[in-house]
Amino acid sequence: MQALSPQEEDGLRGIRGVSNPADPKRRSALRRVAAALIVLGTLLAAAPSAHASGESDQDHAREYALKGAMLEKFLKYVEWPAEALGEEGAPLLVGVFGKDPFGASLDKMFQGKVHQDHPVRVVRVTKLEEVAKCAVLFIPRGEMSKLAKIVSVLRGHNVLLVGEAKGFATLGGTINFYTEDKKLRFEVNPSQAKRDAIKISSSLLKLARIVEDPKK
Repeated sequence: MQALSPQEEDGLRGIRGVSNPADPKRRSALRRVAAALIVLGTLLAAAPSAHASGESDQDHAREYALKGAMLEKFLKYVEWPAEALGEEGAPLLVGVFGKDPFGASLDKMFQGKVHQDHPVRVVRVTKLEEVAKCAVLFIPRGEMSKLAKIVSVLRGHNVLLVGEAKGFATLGGTINFYTEDKKLRFEVNPSQAKRDAIKISSSLLKLARIVEDPKK
């Protein structure tokens, strides 16, 4: 088996809970995911929004190009109930709610992609009544004030909610981007995925910071 590159080793060491996996199959899977998800690049520290805290257009574009690339990789390790995606050939919709920070880069990222026999299509969603049609819904940090209403509308639906704001994964979201040591990381709330009947590969979970539901 091909050895891990120094970059991949560094990516694995940087993920909480992963430390020199011994199982060859697991190591191979982690190597592929780490290379795809972690060693995609290094970000400048994330800013609250575009042009805030001195963030340049280039920094903003780089941040969301990387997040878009990771979203595309996530799909390979996520499975929806067959009935949730409709008939074979029906589009699997990746939605962005509200003001879109990605621009055309997200459309290019998913162009020609197919998942579970469904062609992937990117859509922009501005109305609450439209969110349930998506399989994946990205909530930009600027739309966090609407998260509670979105979660309420999606209750009982199989929609993977992805965000980029502190607390997102404990407020109804499943996957949340964050930065650590100027690198883009992600956290996952497995309990939320289970409630939405969405299966997330253990290979992906091993690279994530796991978030638990808040204690009541």
